[in-house]
Amino acid sequence: KFKKSVQWVVNSKHTFKFTILAHVVPVSILLDRQDLKMSFSDQSLESSVSEIITMENPGNAPAEYMWTSRRAFTVKPERGTIDAFGTADVEVTWTPSPAFKNAEVLNLHVPGGDDVELAVEGQLQEARCKFAQQELDCGMLAVGIESEHTVKLKNVRKAP
Repeated sequence: KFKKSVQWVVNSKHTFKFTILAHVVPVSILLDRQDLKMSFSDQSLESSVSEIITMENPGNAPAEYMWTSRRAFTVKPERGTIDAFGTADVEVTWTPSPAFKNAEVLNLHVPGGDDVELAVEGQLQEARCKFAQQELDCGMLAVGIESEHTVKLKNVRKAP
């Protein structure tokens, strides 16, 4: 709470006084969702997929923010300011990699307020393929001789 008395005098005779009472509210940013599940469409040939998250500043002062990106998940823009009572969009991008997890928690740091977490998860369809031919004829080869052959794989899923 904030409390302050203000006093003034009119014509050096009449004294007036009032008290200002205010509740201090920390800066906050709200997200349009608390978790985000991302996946590729069946026909996608892209190496990454993106979703838009809307952030809202319910306060009467501008709110700064900074996102912490994690490995396979990135946020753009990573930092900025949202005007009082305003909104802003950020783009969360997932680029799958065998070296990274497909689920993380992204942190939205709000200076002067509480941090916000966004749980993100990337979902991949299981890949399935088979050899297009049942047999591979290597011909006659002597032991210890290297031989190179090309085989065709066939996608047995609906997705590319």
